[in-house]
Amino acid sequence: MGTWQQQLRTARTWRDYRRALHTFWMDGLDVDTLGELGRTMAERAAPAFPGRAAADGFDRVLDRTLPDAPPDWAEVELCVRTRAEHRPGEDADGLVAQWADGYRACGGDPGPRTPQRRLAQPRWRRRAAWTAAVLLIAAVIKWSDDGANGTDPSPRVWAYDSPTEGGDAHHNGFYEPGQQFYVQCQVTNGRTFPLGDSYKGPGREGVWYRVQPGKWVPAAYVDAGTAPLPAC
Repeated sequence: MGTWQQQLRTARTWRDYRRALHTFWMDGLDVDTLGELGRTMAERAAPAFPGRAAADGFDRVLDRTLPDAPPDWAEVELCVRTRAEHRPGEDADGLVAQWADGYRACGGDPGPRTPQRRLAQPRWRRRAAWTAAVLLIAAVIKWSDDGANGTDPSPRVWAYDSPTEGGDAHHNGFYEPGQQFYVQCQVTNGRTFPLGDSYKGPGREGVWYRVQPGKWVPAAYVDAGTAPLPAC
């Protein structure tokens, strides 16, 4: 089975990546520490993972049985940073950089905030990076059963690799009505498209929410609780 370092170094699928993350999470844990980690995770994730969504969200990140699809990078980083606090002498930023490299090796993009090599940062900068890591906003797909959903008769909502480009070539997964997920920020100059005749949502023409770098959803079909979101 190997250590988490060995598993991460050789991971080339998302199942392998989750397996390495699960091994990292459980490495050296006793029952008391496991409970403390769970409480810490729930407390820090509360703004973005209300109620059961917090536990379910992180169970999903560590679940090795899920289809071979990437976990959201922001969730991975939050897991790694929280676990690092219970690994004496570990450099949280260094660990995040390792997991970002593994994320890239599996074909994902953790974004420019996590380069392959990071210089040592002052303590206040590390605190700012931690704050940015937990700025996730809980969201749910809504209003997409509008009779047409734009040009797509299905109520599913497609994600795109850009807020300004359309078409199958730019699809990056999809979400079903009622599906919960997390968004980070918004742009207001994105692509516009026709809504269905029975649409009952807030509209938000041109507004797109970023799920993670390279993954965007139209805000017209997303209820994020509070709007507008921070600008990307």
